[in-house]
Amino acid sequence: MSNIFENSIEIKEIIVHAGIFHADDVSCVALMELVSPCVNIRREFRVDVDSIPDGTIICDIGGICSPQKRVFDHHFKELPVHRDLETPMCAFGMLWEWIAPQLGVSEAIHDKFEDEIVIPISSQDNGKSKNPLSLMVGGFNPSWDSGEKPDDCFNKAVEVVKTMFSAWFSRAFAEERGEEIINTVVEETAISDHPEIAVFNQYVPTGTRLVETPILFTVSPSVRGGWNATTVKAEIVTTGFAPDKLPFPKEWRGVPEETLRQMNPGMSFCHPNGFIIACDTQEQAIGYCKKAIEMA
Repeated sequence: MSNIFENSIEIKEIIVHAGIFHADDVSCVALMELVSPCVNIRREFRVDVDSIPDGTIICDIGGICSPQKRVFDHHFKELPVHRDLETPMCAFGMLWEWIAPQLGVSEAIHDKFEDEIVIPISSQDNGKSKNPLSLMVGGFNPSWDSGEKPDDCFNKAVEVVKTMFSAWFSRAFAEERGEEIINTVVEETAISDHPEIAVFNQYVPTGTRLVETPILFTVSPSVRGGWNATTVKAEIVTTGFAPDKLPFPKEWRGVPEETLRQMNPGMSFCHPNGFIIACDTQEQAIGYCKKAIEMA
């Protein structure tokens, strides 16, 4: 897997602790394999942080956090905290803070990756709260009677996490590339006869981009055919789901297609939570967005 980032950094070797592994050390290695695909991996029970070869990074072992020495460990008191100002950093968090600026990622992607991926890993590794990714990575450790080698299991876990990270960043970069399209549509929507409804000729994820605009719904082609209309979130949150500015009417939600088409000709689906509808045509999708506004 080639480097997916704008800038490349040559790291010859990464050293993490041996034995039982967790999402922290696995994620450090997975990220470094994305950054420097030819990096060598070593798992040791002890390291000498005063004698580190050039091009080597040490993570989750060593007893100190020293970006100057390229040592990132969290097994000491008075840990630095994440941008939420409360979660102590694990080794992966320290590594991300050090390496992200060198990779050429935007501040928005830096913060989003920290919020969605890094902070939950830090939280579990420092004993605050559990998360699904950390639990699944821990499940790769060999069971007591499996006979598997820990290093083999570790490598399997790294491959899975690396694939997920690659997909996450690829999507995040794609969303940034769509920013120009979103800006154009926002400008066009503001002077249209339906300023609360943004119409896209291709699907582009808008994320939180429309929160601060008057737009209530987006309309775009569906990969299944037809057109979808989707609600816009009312605020930006780092955990959980933000409320919609205007959900689609309760009368439409979760209604079977046959009944729904009798109620609203051309509409084939309305999600039970009211955040998306599916219609046969663009005109119908826009029309039902207008109707939802009238019914509010």
